[in-house]
Amino acid sequence: MHTPFRYRRMGVSQGRLRYVEVSREEPFLLSSFVLDDGGSGWMQEHRVVLNKLWASHMSLPLQQGATTRIVLIDPVNANVVYLAVDTLAVVAVDMDREEVIGSYPYSDTAACIPCVLPPWLGSSRIPSAGGKKFVRKNKTLVDVVAYSDSYYKR
Repeated sequence: MHTPFRYRRMGVSQGRLRYVEVSREEPFLLSSFVLDDGGSGWMQEHRVVLNKLWASHMSLPLQQGATTRIVLIDPVNANVVYLAVDTLAVVAVDMDREEVIGSYPYSDTAACIPCVLPPWLGSSRIPSAGGKKFVRKNKTLVDVVAYSDSYYKR
């Protein structure tokens, strides 16, 4: 089933509301739009032909029926969109430069949430959660997040 959220995505990047869509038919276009300053309309920023991009950078031409989906809009760089290519990988596409700038292993079960965390967050201490046994004093946020997932799966 083709659900719209897989091929269309709204998000905030560089402080502005953006809309990105990928077509499901040849020539497989990746398009991005930004809400104008007055909030009255959308302006197109980018349009990239993915077939050309895939063939030149990944040696992987797209085919009809391929499942290229939008995973997320980069919250810091409005030129970058992350796309899932079938269930093989997530690729980072710089739409301004029209090139693939990264590729990462991907699984449909992986959750991707665009966010910017302050650099101090990973090492800051979390106070006692008052009765929750899985959170102990002097654990960092990374410790709590990494181990709380296993706690909920019990």
